Amino acid sequence: MLRTFSTFCLIILASSTLFAQKSIKDYKYIIVPKQYEFQKREDQHQINSLTKFLFEKEEFIVFFSDESFPEELALNACAALKAIVNDESGMLSTKVTISLVDCYNKVIYTTPEGRSKIKDYKKGYHQAIRNAFVNIQELDEEVEGETTEEITAIEAVVAESAEEQVVAVSPVETAVKEEIAETKSEVEVKAVKEASAPVAVAAIPVVVPKKEAKEIKESKPDKAAKAYTIEGTYFIDMWGECVISKKGNDYKVVGGDEDFEFAEIYTTSKPTIFMVKKTGFKQTQLLEIDESGNLKIDSKSGIKIYKRIN
Repeated sequence: MLRTFSTFCLIILASSTLFAQKSIKDYKYIIVPKQYEFQKREDQHQINSLTKFLFEKEEFIVFFSDESFPEELALNACAALKAIVNDESGMLSTKVTISLVDCYNKVIYTTPEGRSKIKDYKKGYHQAIRNAFVNIQELDEEVEGETTEEITAIEAVVAESAEEQVVAVSPVETAVKEEIAETKSEVEVKAVKEASAPVAVAAIPVVVPKKEAKEIKESKPDKAAKAYTIEGTYFIDMWGECVISKKGNDYKVVGGDEDFEFAEIYTTSKPTIFMVKKTGFKQTQLLEIDESGNLKIDSKSGIKIYKRIN
């Protein structure tokens, strides 16, 4: 009895330690402000857009602070962390840190400084932010490894405890369990039979007024919709005007002030359906070009539409 109590206490203690360590992966959403304190205007030097992109690369669902949130996040602000870039630059170099702040305004983690000696403001900030973000990636990998080891330890304790506390099942309990299983099986079979039985559906006649029928009959077929190719210029979120052009048998997406190739588009058997893969991401997304020539991309937060410019 004493050993059983000790084992129970050990499991509780191990579980408490495990769940007390909160990884950033415990959060589903990241919110990025459109303007930080050190910026003179929204998304200056595309700092906020880069921050959003880096967290999306780590498979978070990321929103700018002025975007509409999904219902889950709107009802529970504590499901998200706010990503704050802190400018600690000096005369000779650009220095930044990234802080993750929870819904109670408590700083969960702040990275060490990311530095850059590039004199160009935009390039310097981008390099410094990327260098700081490496610490977030490494931190998450480290916590994930520790969590796996603790789960394994708890499973071992539970398994050992179960082996020592095997209780013989009485014949009465066995008979009751068999009876329950048999009854459940009969109910399931009956439900399947009822579900598969044909159901008579009465035909509902559709009455078209004579005037409308005449108009339908006399109307001429519309001209075929213009068929767009995927090649062209589009306005895509933080990248602004982007160009999609041929790359071998597939396509590439280039945008931003530095003409950065941030995605590849692969063809499918259907001429209006494609698969898009962002640079650095493992997963692909479904992409469709609609009748107006715009792009429709299936994302975690819903369908996004990117307008064709020409």
